[in-house]
Amino acid sequence: MGRFFVNLFAAVSVLATPAWADWKESFRAYERAMQAGATEAAGRHAKEAWTKAKAELPPSDDVAHLAQIYGELTLLTDPRGAEPAFADAVALGEQGFGLQRMSLAESQFGLSAAQALSRSRDDRRSRAAAGAITPLSLDERKRPIWINARIVLAQNLNNQRQFALAAEVASMVADDLFSFSPKPLAGLVTAEALYSAAAIYGRGGEVPGGVARAQRRWVRLAREFPMQTSIDTFDPYLAQVIAWESITRGLATPVLGFQGLFDADPSEVLQRQPVVLDPMPYFLEPTICAARMHWIEQEKKTIRDNTPNNGGVMIGFSFKEDGRVDKARILAEVPAEENGREVLAQVKKWRADPEKLTPECRQGYIAYTIRNIPFPIFGR
Repeated sequence: MGRFFVNLFAAVSVLATPAWADWKESFRAYERAMQAGATEAAGRHAKEAWTKAKAELPPSDDVAHLAQIYGELTLLTDPRGAEPAFADAVALGEQGFGLQRMSLAESQFGLSAAQALSRSRDDRRSRAAAGAITPLSLDERKRPIWINARIVLAQNLNNQRQFALAAEVASMVADDLFSFSPKPLAGLVTAEALYSAAAIYGRGGEVPGGVARAQRRWVRLAREFPMQTSIDTFDPYLAQVIAWESITRGLATPVLGFQGLFDADPSEVLQRQPVVLDPMPYFLEPTICAARMHWIEQEKKTIRDNTPNNGGVMIGFSFKEDGRVDKARILAEVPAEENGREVLAQVKKWRADPEKLTPECRQGYIAYTIRNIPFPIFGR
């Protein structure tokens, strides 16, 4: 899972302290760079403005604001460089400076996050950063910079095998994102994927609710999507949601082989019991087509026996007039590029009874499948 980034910053309030022109000019250069989308130059000018103001001005809101800006700008790209900026912001915040723009709790979390992200293998720093989230208010947690920082922190916690804490951080991020309108689907998928990874790895009750709870969280997210009407325009985030749901549902009830095919209305369909070892496609609409369905050929081989991963693959396809599968393609695959080509090759060989296919039932199908093993080993 790669990092998830969004545009982070709004312009700081006008710095009105009468002072030397050089730090102000550096700040104006930072603003121009940000407006031009030149983030590297913006970082350089922001650092110049902060360090010059710190040397030339007494402790003040201006110095605190500049430290906060530089800390935010570099937290995810250069966390070690962000540390002194957030340390300065904390020290000034404790004196009452800069609190109009960033609370003391935010600066403290920024410092803890910078220390943790710059030392990705230091589990003590990661635990400290996770603990620094608690004092933040919901509005503070919803700021893009802290959303992003917590997502990277959850990823590091998973890598450190601190699965319970990773699940706690990731689930809070997802819950916070659910309060947005409209909901940021990319961020939600990323946060829920981190939670599911923690639940899959953290066996033996380490993560409360385990993969069963992770599966329910994917169902909750699936309900946020509208009914899909075409394979060609199928929402890629929904495809990922269904692929992940297949993994967690399969691991909650481990069975070797393929498991489950669902239609494009997960708000209703994902609540049904899965069809194990006998995948049946569901039409985009109407679902009554599936009841009339009869396969002449439907190869369902288990994915290669030596794969180390459980996986979810979602396939979109339609039918030719003779019942052969047509235009099959991968809509989502988790883990990426793991099992999709094998599943796709099998689906392309499927053939339905053409006499059972009315014109409306030749529309696109959605299918996903899972390769499962009794003792889950995910991503190793």
